[in-house]
Amino acid sequence: LLDEETLRPVDREVVIPSEFPKALLRPTIEFDGMRVKLTQDQGVSPEARKYVLRWETLEAHHDRPRQIPLPPVSVLKLVVLEPVR
Repeated sequence: LLDEETLRPVDREVVIPSEFPKALLRPTIEFDGMRVKLTQDQGVSPEARKYVLRWETLEAHHDRPRQIPLPPVSVLKLVVLEPVR
């Protein structure tokens, strides 16, 4: 973090607010290694809404077969985030 006037480093903690609600980032499938993936559109909504695709998956496995047990299937969800007013 830099001071705007002097451009010298500032010694303080930087907190960057999350773009998404915490509940959206937590996996709902209880399986070791599950994680949430999100992608949002690049367009601009007239109502300032954000459209996000959300799904749960395991880490990349580079096209190798996985060992059983496997997690249950995940649902691809379209989430619409409304601006806070």
